[in-house]
Amino acid sequence: ILGDYEKVIEYYTELLHNEEFIDDQLRIVLIILIGYNYFHLFEFDNALFHYDIALSSLDDNHILRGEIYIHIGDVWRTRDNVETALSYYKNKH
Repeated sequence: ILGDYEKVIEYYTELLHNEEFIDDQLRIVLIILIGYNYFHLFEFDNALFHYDIALSSLDDNHILRGEIYIHIGDVWRTRDNVETALSYYKNKH
């Protein structure tokens, strides 16, 4: 699976649907990882979609928010939108 982003997305998506296996925290982590894999496939809209889902599931001061802001900043940096990227990087804490 290593390096095969599509298979990883498929695997994580299957895990998301296994209600017996995952709790809310793991669900959020899986959603972030799905977004991360979409980023590596250059499917930036799908990456942002999953990061937004994860953000909406977290409290304002949750530690994972900073990680997600960095990932969103990376998407915008890759899209050559440095100003938007910087605004997300600054929100990471």
